[in-house]
Amino acid sequence: MTENAVRVEELPRLNRSGVARMLTVLLFAVLLAVIFFAAAGTLEVRQAWIYFGAIFVYLLVTWSVILALVPGAAEIVNERGKLKKDVKAWDKAFGLIYTLLMLGQPALAGLDVGRHHWSRAPEDLAWPSVVLTLLAYLLATWVMLVNKHAETGVRIQQDRHHQVISKGPYCLVRHPFYLSLIVIQLVYPLALGSLYAYLPSALIITLFIWRTTREDATLQAELPGYADYATRVKYRLLPGVW
Repeated sequence: MTENAVRVEELPRLNRSGVARMLTVLLFAVLLAVIFFAAAGTLEVRQAWIYFGAIFVYLLVTWSVILALVPGAAEIVNERGKLKKDVKAWDKAFGLIYTLLMLGQPALAGLDVGRHHWSRAPEDLAWPSVVLTLLAYLLATWVMLVNKHAETGVRIQQDRHHQVISKGPYCLVRHPFYLSLIVIQLVYPLALGSLYAYLPSALIITLFIWRTTREDATLQAELPGYADYATRVKYRLLPGVW
């Protein structure tokens, strides 16, 4: 048996926490669609079927391919499925507020598009918005494959030998995962046809900018080598801007 074969066998496999994480993400995606259609009072919203369906199919396909072909991918999924006790208290508050906004967003969009017609987004922007959403998801996937420390909560991962990641998208900005989520929020209202959905989108984007600031300060203060990395990669979210 070769050394490479031994290393492959030693790689972590998908465990209970990993499966739970995958199911949670898939079911949450379904829940958001259910909330939208329930609020809309109709299933006849073609844009919503395209949007939510594209995300669901993307998750299924990419996870299947990545888990089958990318060594070490299962470890990342497993860790994202675990509840960690030393997550920063402010980040736990962030998680609660973010979840509530995410649940309220499709409800507002559904009421707008299906029942009250408060606004009307340009229909010709729906498809480009879906494409941009999938590209943003692709960036988020790339981030998680490059950074094995990409957990769901902010903490210094002493138990996992936390270290600075500077390759891949981290060569351009220090928090590319948050950039991907902000892009998703920028086009979400256009994809579903509800300009009123920009109200929760704006709050979510503001929330992620705040989290970026707090997390970056935490990493500079507590993670060895991060302050030096921050001098090399100057921008947190958007190259040339901030």
